[in-house]
Parts: sequence; C-alpha cells; structure tokens
Amino acid sequence: MLESLEISNFRLIERLQLTFEPGLTAITGETGAGKSIILSALALALGEKPASGDFLDPERPITITARFTPPLPPRIPALLNEQAFPPDDDGLICRRVVTLKNDRFNSRAFVNDQPATARTLAALGRELVDIASQHEQQDLLKPELHLDLMDHFGGLREPRRDYAGAWKSWVQAAQKLDEFDRAAAAGEQEMDFIRHQWQELDAAGLETGEEDELLAAQQRYQQREQLLQLAVQAEALLYSEEASIIDGCYRVQALLDDLGRRDSGFRIPEPGLPPVIDSLQDMREVLTGYRDAIDIDPQTAEDNNRRLMVIDRLKRKHGISFAGLLERREELAARLAARENHDTRRAELKSALDQAAADLAGHAATLSQVRRETASRLEREVAVHLGDLRLSHARFAVRLDADRHGPRGADRVQFLLSTNPGEDPAPLDGIISGGELSRFLLAFKTAVASRYGVPTLIFDEVDTGIGGAVADAVGRKLAAIAAGHQVIAITHLPQVAAWGDHHQTVAKNVDGEQAIISVLALADTADRVDELARMGGPGEIGISTRAHARELLDAAARRRTVDRMAAGR
Repeated sequence: MLESLEISNFRLIERLQLTFEPGLTAITGETGAGKSIILSALALALGEKPASGDFLDPERPITITARFTPPLPPRIPALLNEQAFPPDDDGLICRRVVTLKNDRFNSRAFVNDQPATARTLAALGRELVDIASQHEQQDLLKPELHLDLMDHFGGLREPRRDYAGAWKSWVQAAQKLDEFDRAAAAGEQEMDFIRHQWQELDAAGLETGEEDELLAAQQRYQQREQLLQLAVQAEALLYSEEASIIDGCYRVQALLDDLGRRDSGFRIPEPGLPPVIDSLQDMREVLTGYRDAIDIDPQTAEDNNRRLMVIDRLKRKHGISFAGLLERREELAARLAARENHDTRRAELKSALDQAAADLAGHAATLSQVRRETASRLEREVAVHLGDLRLSHARFAVRLDADRHGPRGADRVQFLLSTNPGEDPAPLDGIISGGELSRFLLAFKTAVASRYGVPTLIFDEVDTGIGGAVADAVGRKLAAIAAGHQVIAITHLPQVAAWGDHHQTVAKNVDGEQAIISVLALADTADRVDELARMGGPGEIGISTRAHARELLDAAARRRTVDRMAAGR
C-alpha cells in the first residue's frame, strides 16, 4: 500500500510529507484548498508528464517521493526483474525529480534509488495505484473506451495479447500481398521499362571497383612522363648507376666481413646488412615492373577514356553513383526474377494470408467467448453495488456486438443503464445524471477492485452531485472496499468523510503573496467533529452542527463494525 508521499516545490506545496494507513482515509478541505494537487503530485511521481505550471518556484527542482510497503502486487517483482532492479523486502520507492531550464524539462526518475525511466514508473504505478476521478467519470460516457474497461475488469490481458499477436501477423501478411499485387498491377509497360534498364546496365558489364581503376589509369597516363622519369631515377640510384645504393651495401658488407676475419672481437648487430640488401632488391624489382608498365600506349588510354564516358553517361542518366549503378542492376534483376515467378509467389503470399486469417479468427472467437462471460459477471456485480448505492431500480447491461476485426478484437462493447423502473437500458451519455454517474463509477470500480490486485484505490470527488442518504451509502461502499484495499477518498461531503478510518484535512494558507498548502491529520475526535460540522453547511459551527457531525461519526462507526462482523472480518 501507499505508506507516504513527500512533495517539494510542487504547485502550491512548498514542502509536505503525508503518511497513509490501511483502511479508508478521507481527505477534506475547503473548495480550492488544493486537495487534488496531492493526487497530481502522486501522478507525477508515477510517470505523469510534468507541466510548467507544476513549479512553485521555477528556479528549484520538483521532488516527489512515493513509498509503498509490502506485500506488493504479484506483477511488481516481474516488472522490477525486467528492468534489472534488485528486489527490496522493505517495499518500493518511486521518486521523480524535475527541473525547468529555458522552458525545457529535465526529468529524472528513480526506483529504489536507482535510475529509471518515467515509463518504468508508469508501469509500476498501474500495478500499485488506481485513481478514479471526475475525468474518469467522463470517460465512462465514451463508448469507445467501454471495451477496454470491461477487459480490465475481466483480467483479459492474456487472450488480448494472443489476439494482438495474431492481428499483427494478419496485417503484415495482408500488406505483403497488397504490395505484391500493386507492383504486379503496374503492368507490362512498366516491366518493359525495367527490362530495358536492366539490359542496358547488364550490357555495360560494370564491375566492382572498375571506375576507380580507370580513373587511376587515366591519371597515370596524363603524368606518364613525370612518373617514368621518377621511376627510372629511383631505380638507377638503387642499382643501375655506378656507386648505387645496392652496390654500396655489398661493398660495406665485404668490408665488414674482412673486419670480422681479421679481428675476432669485431661484431656487428644482427641481422646485419643482408635483410637490408634483400629489401632494396625487392624495391628495385617493384620499380622495374612499374617502369615497364607505366608506358601506357595511347590506344589503351583512349579505350579507358571511352569506358569512363559510358560510365559517366549511365551515372547521369540514373542520377546515382557508380556503386548505385551496381545496386540498381541487382535490384532490377531481382524485380524481373520476381515477375517471372509471379504466380508461384502470389500463391505463397495468399496461403500465408489465409493461414493468418484462420489464426486470427480462432483467437477472435476465443476472445469473444471470454468477453461474453465477462460481460455477464460485470452486469451481475455492478447491479449488486448499484443497489448498495441506492440505485436499486437501476438496470445495467453490457451490449456486446460482433464487429469487424480490429486491433482489440472483433467485438463492439457499450455500457447501457436505466435508473427508473420500466425503462430499458440505454447508452450512458443520454440518460445518466451527474450524481448517478458518480455512483455508477463507484459501482464499477468496486466490481473491478474485487478482481484486480491494485492495493491502493483513490477516489477524487466521485461523490459529486449527491447528498443525504445517498452520500451515506457512498461512504459505506468506500468503507466496504477498504476492507480489502487501502482507499483514499477526496470528498466534500461529511456523510462520506464520516466513514473514514482516518481523516486528513487540507488548508491553503497565504504567506505574503504566496499561497501554501498544508495538511493536518485529524487524530482527535473533536477535530473530526469540527471538520464535519464545517463541511455540513455554511455559517458558523455551533452546538447543533457539532451534534449532527458527532452523530454522523458515531453512526458510521457502529455500522462499519456491524458490516465487518457480518463479512467475517
């Protein structure tokens, strides 16, 4: 569960440390006091994107740390292992540090004090915390989201993953066949042009490295007199002329040998001159060969020049380099070969597509079946919770229709509801009021919570548009959820707050020109009574408002005890 939340320099928060306990925690405060800012800070710690307005002081970093105590959800160890984070028996720490410079964010993320990514924080956050907000209420009105919401309730991650793999394979197979058919539809006219291009390049007989060799030969031809003179001079110095270097080496070697014979104490370093003479002889052979070959005849030079002109014409015609011409020739040959094998290749691609379609249909049928079963369970469980929330006449239904195959399956899902006796269920956006939508979201979340392993559930003012006995029913339902989860409820209704096992109040204080948020844990019953009395209505807190607040606390405490005893807890 969420043990603590440390916030620094975030919006209206200078520095704040919150601690949370098991059970139901009610967070209250005046309208505009900044209750939802706390949730925004938690969302940032769990991977949410920052905004420039998040900084209390843009010159200082935002630092938010969320600590979670074990036992952690089953998926957490696997996620940590995937990112090579060592397990920690003490729990999990998610930290986010964000700075702002030149209107650009620098965000650093940490998991158990080791560098991570915001994506990793978000993946962990989805397993640790579920936030129900007024924004999520509006999402319930969007039919395109109902399919994902129902799949989430049913825990259909695995069949959806299997279907998604089959869908990807089918899309790829269809694309390959479509590309093949479009290429074939270009017709024989295009193939004639391709064949002509290939024949021209093939007839040119281009070879790898040929252009570089021709250019080098032309350069030698243009400088042949100078090159020949240099080669002759070098060879003469080495060998041909009198007093050549090689002759000198032989004479030196003879003198050294004579010295060695006359004086046994004379030694020269090994290996002496023989290797040098051998190297000079090799060099002489190279120069001789180069000298004999450099005298290129004019006809050869002319042939080389004509060959370079052919290559240059092809390069300009195709707008590519010499290496590109070689690649184009191979590409055109491959396209011609593919055309020759058109029928065989198309049959192969069609067979692959048919197999992918059959696999897709099988996975779609499996997914549709489990969705039908999930829809029935969802209808039953939501109906029970709607009754608990004083919507006993409401009828909830899941419309599941066949649809064409898509990335999420071959089903179309829409939630339907009727809140009055005798009415048929209809789409939510046409019949549901604000208060009813709040209760429907709570009923849906309660159903999901019973099947999903997220330990901490946060409800951000999901009691909008209700009051009186309905608000009391909402508080009772939140307390029931808190029997198996940590629940944090931001509320403006005293009937809901009275059901909390713990109570924190948020206040906004003005220090000079700066408004700063503070949070106070109300551990004393008298403090809770005063806060509930304030929430009960405008005006000063008096004897009667305190009496009513105390009555709310006492009644909630009695019924919470009865409910938990009845549930065997």
